[in-house]
Amino acid sequence: MNTNKFPFKRFTDNIQYAQRMINGGLTLETLGASGVDLGTLTSDHAPHPDDLYRAAWTQATTALDHWLHEAIIDYIVAHTDDTTWERPKGLNALKMDFGHAEELSGPRQKRIVIQEFLRKELNRSTYQRSAVISDGLRLAVHLNGGQIWASIGAPCNMSANEAISWHDAIVDRRNKIAHRADLDDQGRRTPMSAAEAQGTLDWITHVGSEVALLLH
Repeated sequence: MNTNKFPFKRFTDNIQYAQRMINGGLTLETLGASGVDLGTLTSDHAPHPDDLYRAAWTQATTALDHWLHEAIIDYIVAHTDDTTWERPKGLNALKMDFGHAEELSGPRQKRIVIQEFLRKELNRSTYQRSAVISDGLRLAVHLNGGQIWASIGAPCNMSANEAISWHDAIVDRRNKIAHRADLDDQGRRTPMSAAEAQGTLDWITHVGSEVALLLH
C-alpha cells in the first residue's frame, strides 16, 4: 500500500495515541482490582478507566476525520498535471470562486491555488459519518457511496449497509460522548469497556487502511 505521499503516518500516530489511552485504562483496571491506592482523590473524582476509553474513542474518530481531509486534497493535487486523469463527477461539480479561478492564470503555482481552494471547500465538512466520508471520497475516486463502503466492509465479510451501520453507530457514540458527556436520559454515564474501545479503534484503523487503498 503506497501511502507515502499522503499524511498516513499522522493518522497511525494518532491511532497509536488512542491505543495508549486504552492501555492506560487497562492498567487502571488492574490497579483497582488489586486494591492499589490510586491517590488521595475522593471516590467521586478518582480516575476511571472508562474515561480513558471514551477519550480513545473520540481520538480515533477525530484522527480519521483529520487524515481524510489531507489525503483527499493531496490525492487530487497530485493529479493536477496529469492530463490522462479523468476527474470524478464529484470533483467536476465543485465551483471554484472567482478569486481562486483568477489566480490559476497568474504567477502562483496551479497546485498551490488548487490546494488552497480544496482546503477551503473541504473544511466545510466533518469526515466522520459514512455519508460525508463517501461525499469526500467521490471527489477523488470513481465510486459511489455503496461501492466505497462495500470495499471497506468486504475484508470483514460485511455488506456495504452493514459497514455503514457499524461505522455510524461508532460516530453516534462519539457524538454522545462529545455533546452529552456520554450521559443517558436519566443522567447516568453509559459504561464503556476496554473491548468496546478496542473494537472501535480497530475498526477506524481498518477504515483508514481501506481508504488508503482506494487512494492508491
